Amino acid sequence: YSVGNDDGFSFNCVGSVGNEVPLPIELISFEAACNTGNVYLSWATASEINNDYFTIERSKDGTNWKIAGTVNGAGNSSVMLNYSFTDVEPYNEVSYYRLKQTDFDGKVKYFNLVSIICDSFTEMTIYPNPNTGIFIIEGAEQNSNVIITDMLGQITLRTKFFGEKTEIDLSNYSNGIYFIQLISEYGLASKKIIINK
Repeated sequence: YSVGNDDGFSFNCVGSVGNEVPLPIELISFEAACNTGNVYLSWATASEINNDYFTIERSKDGTNWKIAGTVNGAGNSSVMLNYSFTDVEPYNEVSYYRLKQTDFDGKVKYFNLVSIICDSFTEMTIYPNPNTGIFIIEGAEQNSNVIITDMLGQITLRTKFFGEKTEIDLSNYSNGIYFIQLISEYGLASKKIIINK
């Protein structure tokens, strides 16, 4: 029989309802997000039994897989644990990812895959940079939310990216380093600019 959760993950178990075999891990979530051309993968477990390590696998078509990296497991745990891995070599178009879990005895378990496209953020450019406070954002996903913060994390501007190019005017702000975050359905991108008037 199989059991599932709201995140779409299913686990195939052998045995009867009255004599369940404990799952090696109970996965809560497995998610992917874009981050400045990389893919940030995160997952969480509710419990773990004899969990040696996780393998993150990448695919262009959801059929043929290559290893992107590994992350050590906690062994045994009864509390929620969070894990993450950054793939610095995602594919140019869609990338598929799946999570494989390996026990200390070598048994493996696969979980459902996720897919993501990061083209829009890999093409984002900001120019000129450095600048006098006036600059152009180009190539980002339309309707992205734009948040600009200073070195202390204080928000200096919050707006939206509506077209192929958006001009930003921070000429009233002091010289220094600022960070631009663009948030869209594809994830998060972050770039640094320098204002030098």
